[in-house]
Amino acid sequence: MTANAYEKNDNSGVVICHICYVLHALGLIIVINSVIGMWINYFNRSIATPECLSHHNWMIKTFWIRTIVLLVTIIPFANIAQTSFIGQIVVWTVYILLHVWYIYRIVKGWRRLCQRKSIG
Repeated sequence: MTANAYEKNDNSGVVICHICYVLHALGLIIVINSVIGMWINYFNRSIATPECLSHHNWMIKTFWIRTIVLLVTIIPFANIAQTSFIGQIVVWTVYILLHVWYIYRIVKGWRRLCQRKSIG
């Protein structure tokens, strides 16, 4: 095997991307899966082909946007939601919309990977 593990005839890069998408999808149920997937994304960016690199970057960006939105919106509103009906509506609305967006990003990226196309 050459120094670049993601050569065109070597499918290991695509397999690693598939594994990362699985981990990020499972991250909807158990968050640590997304964290593990993100670490794999970071570690494999330096040896990835442009196609796989775009997927690694896509998943990393998805992870961080989801994390930041959770930290900025849901956690501060958690105390308000305990005492206010409006707070509960805000928290649940943001939570549901965030996860719909997250699922969309995972499905879109995974479909593009299955087509062997970069995600841009």
